[in-house]
Amino acid sequence: MGNVMTELERNSKQQSSRAEYHDAKPTRHDHTPATPKKSLPESTWVAIIKDNNFIKSTQQQKVNEILSKGVYWDSRKKKYWVDGNGNNCFMIFANGLKITWSDNPNYWYLQKKSELGDENITIAQLRNVAWLEVHGKFNTEDLTQGVWYEVWFIVKLERTSYGWEVPVNFKLTLPGDKSQNYKLNMKDMDKEKWFEIRAGKFMISKDNEGVIQFSLFEYDGGSWKRGLIIKVCGCVGGVVWLELEGDAVVIAVVAGLLKRRLEMEVGAAWRWEECSGFSGGEEIVVAGFWWQVAGGRWGCG
Repeated sequence: MGNVMTELERNSKQQSSRAEYHDAKPTRHDHTPATPKKSLPESTWVAIIKDNNFIKSTQQQKVNEILSKGVYWDSRKKKYWVDGNGNNCFMIFANGLKITWSDNPNYWYLQKKSELGDENITIAQLRNVAWLEVHGKFNTEDLTQGVWYEVWFIVKLERTSYGWEVPVNFKLTLPGDKSQNYKLNMKDMDKEKWFEIRAGKFMISKDNEGVIQFSLFEYDGGSWKRGLIIKVCGCVGGVVWLELEGDAVVIAVVAGLLKRRLEMEVGAAWRWEECSGFSGGEEIVVAGFWWQVAGGRWGCG
């Protein structure tokens, strides 16, 4: 999935990693650098600049170039960047999340590491808990109006992990207590590979103004769990995802052909899934899309 920052580029092997949850699959974002086409709201970039002493220039073009690559702020608990369409996107690293028992090193170990191109960030390593609970929150006033967003966790399981027989819950709660819930059988995930697991999706509008909350939890099964590593929770805008329910519009083509053309012409973020359930069993790529007009341009969702 595109329109995210340079530091999280995946190689082709990483992009093929999958783990099934609910009726969809976690996937990886294709983080492509791009200079924003639109100027950022002054209130947003000025606030970020004040939190980053290394940004000396307040010239709009220079600021846009810097923010398209992404900047850390809030004591490196968060990262902010702007995609090629001018959408504000954010990451909250592990030390910016509320993790139950994280103050006890017997249960969780927080350490600074360089992971997936991000230097000196804090990741959380699960050592042993039966009560797994991770929460985060974000104010939608910092996001871009009229744009669809997706919230996801980047996690992986170590080779020595255990206790993941019971599905883990992923939840997104929007203003007004509207919630989305997903379950993931993490025991089926490949070990030592980063996965992006979606907690939910929403459009920024007057109906969704306020604080969104996102969670990862499992405490009903009672099993002791070990080996989960949490890097970050991200909020990425301008996304399009695969929909395979009912009469959803689906385009199936030989792998790569339509994908390259659409990404060149539309510049949108697409989710591509490899499928073998078609006639002949040949492996193809499926692209799903659903759109609406927002603010005089195409909005994706």
